[in-house]
Amino acid sequence: MVEFNNTTAEKRVLAGLLTDSTVLDQIINNLELIDFNTDRHRYMFDIIKRFYRKYYKQLDRSILDAWLTKNDPINKTDILLLYGELHSLGCDKYIRFHVDELKDCTAKRKLYDVYKEIGIGLENDTDPNEIASSIAQQILTSSTSSIVERTSVFDGPDERIRQYIDREQHPEKYQGVSYGIKEIDELTGGMFAGQLYLVIGRTGAGKSRMLFNLGCNVAKAGKKVMYCTIEMDAKILQNMWESREAKIPLTEIMRTQLTGYNRRKYMAFLQYQKKVQHPLYLVDIPQGCTTGIIESEVLAFEKLHGQVPDLVLIDYANLIRPISKYKDRAEMYDHVFRELKEGSRAHKTVYYTAAQMNRESLKATKQGTEHIAFSDASSYHCDSIFRIFADEKDEVNHEVHFEVIKGRYHQGSCIDLYWKRDINWIGSWSGLVKPLTGSKDESQNVSGSAATTLPANVPDSGRSSDETDTIDY
Repeated sequence: MVEFNNTTAEKRVLAGLLTDSTVLDQIINNLELIDFNTDRHRYMFDIIKRFYRKYYKQLDRSILDAWLTKNDPINKTDILLLYGELHSLGCDKYIRFHVDELKDCTAKRKLYDVYKEIGIGLENDTDPNEIASSIAQQILTSSTSSIVERTSVFDGPDERIRQYIDREQHPEKYQGVSYGIKEIDELTGGMFAGQLYLVIGRTGAGKSRMLFNLGCNVAKAGKKVMYCTIEMDAKILQNMWESREAKIPLTEIMRTQLTGYNRRKYMAFLQYQKKVQHPLYLVDIPQGCTTGIIESEVLAFEKLHGQVPDLVLIDYANLIRPISKYKDRAEMYDHVFRELKEGSRAHKTVYYTAAQMNRESLKATKQGTEHIAFSDASSYHCDSIFRIFADEKDEVNHEVHFEVIKGRYHQGSCIDLYWKRDINWIGSWSGLVKPLTGSKDESQNVSGSAATTLPANVPDSGRSSDETDTIDY
């Protein structure tokens, strides 16, 4: 049998717990029995941890002697000898390195158990899907790093004073990730790391288009975006980007119907993309998407780009399955949103996803979190929830509404946005001429509002096909 253990690291960690109260306070709750592979070391750790949980103190020899005399006289001599050996070692400055060594060994033992379980399952001709489901949680819990942080409300006041003054003097350093839409940024202050955001709406309301536009805006601002697409093919998203930025109707690109000026403009934009590449990265997950797959993609992104994404977009939550086992759909959604929230906090980045509204929302005069599918199991995990909606008049007037349903750190409001549907552009009305309410006269509407995103000499999709032969991006 293969064994993964490091007895020297085990002794060094136990010695630190016994001889240094600061080390004890900092690492005791990050360690478990399974981190110690030697029986007597595991036994000693169990005594240390139980004593700490009851008294929040170090274990001294007299108390250990009395406890062993009463509860385990057979092993008393051996454990007291071990105590003396550990106490003589003392605590060295590499204690955290030794803890990491223990965690590495624990992870290897867990992965080896997974390896054996896969082998046994294949030998017994077990359904591969059952094997995969069984080992998914084990693989993800084999992480070698702990993210538990212990502090107090009175910890580091001087540091907090310094940080507050720095925020006053350099507010730009502490701003959230900008939506790139003036009204939403003014309301929310942006998107903040460690938070889970959700946009809800009925079918066709514009949830995916809103996520896409956020990704475009953030990427064009120089932030790295990872867009996990489960609903749409990545090639469609590439065409949506081209349509939005070149201001050419998406259907003409997808159906190969570009002629004249629009065709030349499209080709010029593709040439421009060779020179200017915005960091909007697509991850196409056509089937079997789980929170575990998203987690692995974030980790892969970090290895590839040297940092986690500034924004993780997930389109959309109803198509995801959790890595935790569940009994029904309500519990499934509970696990999905909980695991997404844990991901945003663990990686200290922004997670933004979408979800369908339930049938009851069709009858309601005012929509809220109760109209998210299985809302009781999902909404409380989200820091902010927005509803996107538009009626027939809004569609004629190129308008869509973005309403705050839940704002944990900002006030509620409803914002009117511009939606140029043919080029998939959603943005601010700022600087545009807003149509009269209820007007169906197309001449009152603004065509090509994405002009602010491209140089002024690049006309919109309404221009005649032969006005120019040169298009410079």
